[in-house]
Amino acid sequence: LNFGPNVPGFASNLYPSEELVPGFQAAAETYYKAVESVAYSILPLVEAALHLEVGAPLPDMWLEKAVAQHCGLIRCQYYPKMKAQAGELRCAAHTDWPLFTLVCLEKEALEVLQDGQWRLVPLVEDCLLLNLSDLMEC
Repeated sequence: LNFGPNVPGFASNLYPSEELVPGFQAAAETYYKAVESVAYSILPLVEAALHLEVGAPLPDMWLEKAVAQHCGLIRCQYYPKMKAQAGELRCAAHTDWPLFTLVCLEKEALEVLQDGQWRLVPLVEDCLLLNLSDLMEC
């Protein structure tokens, strides 16, 4: 299940019916706004890091203005326990394309490719994982 802001040119969010999952849409929209707020609070830190990288200050609120009409989304994924066969993947190796990705981990299961080896991301309770994405490699 994916959901995000209603952006012109993108399909509207599809939620389970209220009868099937009471309160889900309201909870999802509240959670989205909270995570969006966290993402916006990180932008000045990313701007400061970019300033250090390029050696010159960026225009005031440069990133905030650049992402004002974003199409960020929340992807809800659940992988029930199952016996995997050799070579099977649940979510294939991929990169994330936006500026950064915030991940809420509930168990140690996410792996990242580092120095040519897959490494398990440690679980830190009550934390979000910040992954700098493809756009930051430009």
